[in-house]
Amino acid sequence: MIDLIGYIAGILGVISFIPQLIKTIKTQQADDISMGMLWLFMLTNVLYIIYGLALSLIPIVVTLLFSSAIIATLMFLTRKYSRK
Repeated sequence: MIDLIGYIAGILGVISFIPQLIKTIKTQQADDISMGMLWLFMLTNVLYIIYGLALSLIPIVVTLLFSSAIIATLMFLTRKYSRK
């Protein structure tokens, strides 16, 4: 049961970045996205993945890997579409 809560929390965390990803793809604009925030969130994910692996917390590891993939894509698009 507690793993289910972990999966739900992880899925919600992953889903939270999808609207921004879709908007960035549709508008091809990323000037308002903070690259610093994305790097900080990516570092947080990496540290939580290490933590999850060390404690064999599979729900945390799996969901954070998906989250990291979405954030990495958003980072790429931010770099690609930023006009600065």
